[in-house]
Amino acid sequence: MLLIPEIIKHTVLILSIVQCTYAACIILLGDTLYEQFEDGVVYNPRNIFSKT
Repeated sequence: MLLIPEIIKHTVLILSIVQCTYAACIILLGDTLYEQFEDGVVYNPRNIFSKT
């Protein structure tokens, strides 16, 4: 009977660690991701073939 609460506790712990790691990556790489998005969407390409 004690096995199920331990499994739930470990699952919640693992999910929290994964979520915090993802948030830290977004914080650290946010500027890089934003620059890549801005280069691909905002600036007009030189011709129709360079947008792909």
